Amino acid sequence: MFSKLANSFRNLNLNKVNNLITPFSISLSLSVLVLLKIFLQTFTKKKQHNSYLERPPADLTHFDFVIIGAGSAGAVLANRLSENPTVSVLLLEAGKKETESNVISVPAAAFDLQNTEFDWANRTEPEPNTNDRIHFWPSGKVLGGSSCLNLMLYVRGNKEDYDSWERHGCKGWNYESVLKYFKKSEDCRTTKGEQPIKDNSPLKKFHGVSGNLVVSNFHEESPLNQLFMQACVQNGLEINEDYNGDQQLGVSKVQLTIKNGERHSTAAAFLRPASNRPNLFILTQAHVSRILFDQNKKVIGVSYFHDASEPELERTVSVERECILSAGAVGSPHILQLSGIGNKSFLETLNIPVVSDLPGVGENLQDHIMVPVLANLSQDIAFTEKRVTSKWNLFKYIFFKRGLLATHALQSIAFINTKFDSEVPDIQLHLLCGSLPEGKCNTYGIPLPPNVAENGISAIATLLSPRSCGYIRAKSKNPREKPLIRCNYLNKQQDMDTLVRGLKFAKKVIEAPAFANVRSNVLFDEIINNSESSDETFREWIRRYVITVYHPAGTCKMGPIEDIETVVDYKLRVKGVQGLRVADCSIMPTIVRGNTNAPTIMIGEKASDLIKEDWNLVF
Repeated sequence: MFSKLANSFRNLNLNKVNNLITPFSISLSLSVLVLLKIFLQTFTKKKQHNSYLERPPADLTHFDFVIIGAGSAGAVLANRLSENPTVSVLLLEAGKKETESNVISVPAAAFDLQNTEFDWANRTEPEPNTNDRIHFWPSGKVLGGSSCLNLMLYVRGNKEDYDSWERHGCKGWNYESVLKYFKKSEDCRTTKGEQPIKDNSPLKKFHGVSGNLVVSNFHEESPLNQLFMQACVQNGLEINEDYNGDQQLGVSKVQLTIKNGERHSTAAAFLRPASNRPNLFILTQAHVSRILFDQNKKVIGVSYFHDASEPELERTVSVERECILSAGAVGSPHILQLSGIGNKSFLETLNIPVVSDLPGVGENLQDHIMVPVLANLSQDIAFTEKRVTSKWNLFKYIFFKRGLLATHALQSIAFINTKFDSEVPDIQLHLLCGSLPEGKCNTYGIPLPPNVAENGISAIATLLSPRSCGYIRAKSKNPREKPLIRCNYLNKQQDMDTLVRGLKFAKKVIEAPAFANVRSNVLFDEIINNSESSDETFREWIRRYVITVYHPAGTCKMGPIEDIETVVDYKLRVKGVQGLRVADCSIMPTIVRGNTNAPTIMIGEKASDLIKEDWNLVF
């Protein structure tokens, strides 16, 4: 949606800056200052990263800990393990540095990073229950991983998610146990002006104030957001001041990982502060091919290709203590399978020597899916490309990190139980003060109803607890070939039934009296554009327009070691081998009820402590 913004930042020169500020009668000398400021910021950032490795070190081939993947969990692990100066830590990331993009830090430009060199840009197999559509799955291929591509929502999920994990054999993963790790990461600044919360604030019971990751509210609220809040109240929901607090149900303003108007990815929050530690080494463009084991099934090394130097040369680094796999719900099971860990009969079909027969590797794939209700507006007040990338907003962002570029269209969310029989939600509404970006939807093959205007609003119903599960499977021994992704969306009737109820509620929100003065028309295809619509017409709408929320999880399931479906135990140790753990969203037994970035960061925090405890790394 914001390709013009990306081009503006990439091609910024004296003439363009001067053109931007001419409407404000600012002198040419001031435009020179703008360029100077941008140059100094860029120079400062590069200086901060001078300890990062440009190529594999010839004199360093042995490390205590090797972490594969620098995403939302891997970046946390690298920071926490390298706190002890007596251990050496190598972090391998297939992508580039986040500072090599001019727009990653700009919140409004989130969609511009998808389908670029900073994105794995995965595609699923055709899904029978969505009219055989292939679904686009973006995933961060960059320091910071998907925390550099997502919409920065900070959502922890429901207490029941974690208590259920504990009940099913994941010792120490109940809500009270994991809450301290959420708080440990967090620097909560959801008060006015991004000020830290005070000691006497009720927020302190659930939020941290001294962590690495800034969590804040948006600075500039759209008038449409207030209308969304009113529309939800008109449909029976209560306003919830903190969905990460005591109660999740209700409609709330979003909490975001934004610091001073810029995206606060895990690369910014956890890697940059640690990047000058002499015991931490961060190698980018390192594509891992497999994990190596000795005859006792103990990890001894990691093989990889360095794409920035000699991409055809397979290199090896030795592991002295442990390897931690944090490559995400697609990458982690794929690397395990390439390394001989997975279903024995399947691995043998690929001629991969079996190290540990674990049928659960790659199975249990769960994902949140969503379906929109859209409306066009009669007043020009939505988040549109023209408004967001206006000269005035560019000016405010360059000088003050404020304006529409410092936020995005998703400013409130709602959690509802569509049966009204529990305090545990089954649907999340993403309430968008804008329409879905048509250009991006066309690029990724995302279907849109006819006659969608850019000046619109969207209420998007999201399935929180899918019962349908898919799988990830390597297609060959070639580590460069992307794995097969089979989602099995809507395989279970319960999923379809819940989405139908959620879609009906989203339609009521869009049709609420709150929008009466600004709403032009509700875009519900001719098949559903009447109040007598049957459930089958809603189901047809879902089959046509349902898409992923980009939250894959569960493919290296945590649980009791005697459970044949589990891959790791409650300490995240891979079954059947020694010295290998998985720490990312793939270990979730069941997907959490909410966006997955914050829980993945929590998993990285808890994994770090589990490793420290086992190796007596007290400091």
